[in-house]
Amino acid sequence: MQRGDIVPIHFDGKTEWAIGKRGPLAMTDKVAKETRSQPRFQNILQREAVFVYRVSGIGVVFVSSLGSMQQHELKKDDILVLNNSSLVVWNCRYEMKDTDTGDCIFCHFKGPSVAITQGLNALTLFKWSPNYKETIENIEEAMKDYPNDE
Repeated sequence: MQRGDIVPIHFDGKTEWAIGKRGPLAMTDKVAKETRSQPRFQNILQREAVFVYRVSGIGVVFVSSLGSMQQHELKKDDILVLNNSSLVVWNCRYEMKDTDTGDCIFCHFKGPSVAITQGLNALTLFKWSPNYKETIENIEEAMKDYPNDE
């Protein structure tokens, strides 16, 4: 199992890219970064805010992933639906939709565009850890003292 990738994204000054919550690892000085929140989904998920980094300019941005990265090149009118946790970087418009239970967000992309995803998410990588079971037991024990919000 590959634990992660680091890849360069070359910016031409014409295309704006979005980078997921892990953000850019490094970038050259002529690349600008802005953080944008999507608060509508913070309340739906009742956990961390959904935000992205908008990146533009001329230069190189290095992004990292959990697991290997896969590039999806969408042609005109192609549609790609992805779980929000698998996104690394993309250069297109998308629509975010939650599930009926509100426990997951899916992004609906429409071509032409490029989306780069990661092969793992944080929970999958965490479960791969040799201390996973012990850590979960410690968390569950600590949470017994707090009321359930549901």
